[in-house]
Amino acid sequence: ARKCRMIDAPVGRLAQNAIEGTLLFMIGGLKSDLEYARPILNVLGDKIVHCGPVGMGTRMKVVNNYQSTALNVLTAETLTFAEASGLDINLAIEVMRETTAGRGHMNATYPNQVLSGNIEPGFMIDLAHKDLGLALETTAKLHTPAFLGAAARQAYSIAQSNGMGRNDWTALFMTLRKLAGLGPTK
Repeated sequence: ARKCRMIDAPVGRLAQNAIEGTLLFMIGGLKSDLEYARPILNVLGDKIVHCGPVGMGTRMKVVNNYQSTALNVLTAETLTFAEASGLDINLAIEVMRETTAGRGHMNATYPNQVLSGNIEPGFMIDLAHKDLGLALETTAKLHTPAFLGAAARQAYSIAQSNGMGRNDWTALFMTLRKLAGLGPTK
């Protein structure tokens, strides 16, 4: 009988990264099988992340693409809103790149707040709900799409109804974990 090795190795990043050999690999499989394949993977990419047993690399890819594709819609909504509001898109991008909007919650807030057990408000869920309400009123007047904005406000409403309104806005994660039946934040 022949011995076979198997990993799943979906990639992250863009087509240009494939050309440059700077892909990110999300690997599912045994560590020994990953090490066997590493020389080939290193030619194609510069970041290899072991995600667990076979199948977990693909699962990570689906989770990553969920965020990426949803954020693409939100970015399109935001820039449309900015332009319809009379703002220069390049100015809006310049400003947002210097705030949590552009730096991203994975980098800017979650590691320092809810994921480290800190839900003391830097920015409260109540304020996020209020600000989304103001934005949605304005987008309605301007007739600009706000699909994700409306869904986000609903999520903040649920957090408020669960008594989380005065907590940091990243505590929304706790509300969603509860809805998913996952229990307390780890």
